[in-house]
Amino acid sequence: MTGGDAPLASLGSLPADRAQAAVDACQEIVRIPSFSGDEEAAARCTVAMMERLGYDEVSIDRAGNVLGWIRADAPEDERADDGAVLLCSHLDVVDVGDESAWPHPPFSGVIEDGLLYGRGSTDTKSSLIGQVHGAAWLRDWCRENGITRRRDVLVAAFVQEEVGGLGASVFVDEGPRCATAVIGEPSGGCLAFGHRGRTEVELTFHGRAAHASRPDWGRNPHYSLARFLTRLEDEVAHDEDPQLGPSSVAPTQVSARPASVNVIPSEVQLVLDWRHVPSETPEEIHERVAAVAKSCCGEDITSAVATPSRPLRSWTGVERDIDRVSKPFGTDRNGPLFTGAHSLLCEGLDRDVEVIPWDFASDGGWLHAAGVTCLGYGPGTMKVMHAVAESVSLELLKESVSGYALLSLALCRS
Repeated sequence: MTGGDAPLASLGSLPADRAQAAVDACQEIVRIPSFSGDEEAAARCTVAMMERLGYDEVSIDRAGNVLGWIRADAPEDERADDGAVLLCSHLDVVDVGDESAWPHPPFSGVIEDGLLYGRGSTDTKSSLIGQVHGAAWLRDWCRENGITRRRDVLVAAFVQEEVGGLGASVFVDEGPRCATAVIGEPSGGCLAFGHRGRTEVELTFHGRAAHASRPDWGRNPHYSLARFLTRLEDEVAHDEDPQLGPSSVAPTQVSARPASVNVIPSEVQLVLDWRHVPSETPEEIHERVAAVAKSCCGEDITSAVATPSRPLRSWTGVERDIDRVSKPFGTDRNGPLFTGAHSLLCEGLDRDVEVIPWDFASDGGWLHAAGVTCLGYGPGTMKVMHAVAESVSLELLKESVSGYALLSLALCRS
């Protein structure tokens, strides 16, 4: 950045008309159902918002991701050549579940007691709106204060984050070069330095089917599964990361084949949700699970461990098999880039911004693996992610417009 030295408080203090425009925009996009694979309407709504705000370029890539550019305005010889600042969130939302359990219809965008309700309000349409409006706010603030910007800012709304990251995978393979990124996921206004990855493990015990009236004719794999579950917590090893803490594992689903209730199954399958730290690979996780599973097998019972891929198809027709492995990301919380961004955010917002790790995985893993340095920030709160009362604080939503502008400013300077 070059030019005047305007007080950061003026960037952190969002004008009332801009704050209301962000609230209106969030209501608009929350009212659009955008389940994974069906994000077209939300994508086109986002394009229209960017165009109204005067973005330099707006497009939809072949996967259906929305890309909006606020171009650098410094002289060519003063512009950074190592990539843009990326602000990214995602368009897709999870299923609403039992609509009768919602305090308001899930796509109503109702505002009540300072909260905006609706599926996707916290995860992550409020982040998307904060980023779309925040990049435009930074551009206008810089112009008003005679500051030239030496980096492009790219705002990206990815598709299919909730089911594995099809949009992010296409972006890192085919998209423009980015130096740094702010991942728009729920942080409650805190600044996140990383998260663990996620490896989905399918553990199958194979036995022999028989009529349930003659259990002696079969080999029932349920007993091997039961032994495994009692030993899972104590006997499967975990690594620990100095920033992200230990990995963890949780059994989530059990299925049997054949599925008839009067048949001893030939196999039972357990799904494990393993939240891994950077030092753990899927292969190592498989080995640890397989070793304990083998020791739990009864007579004529065998076990197998796998992490399958998931075939995904975007609303534009792009198809990919995505492994059920979400990559971790971690940025040194004591390094100059993170501490500089944190300091500027605190100064501009005039409050102490807490520094946290995220518990969940995000598209940040795709970007980190591609060499992009990532930070995490968003107005939503983790407690209501995927919940029936999903909502976002209007106060944090409005603040996030300035928050994203401030973080973009910090990363443009880096």
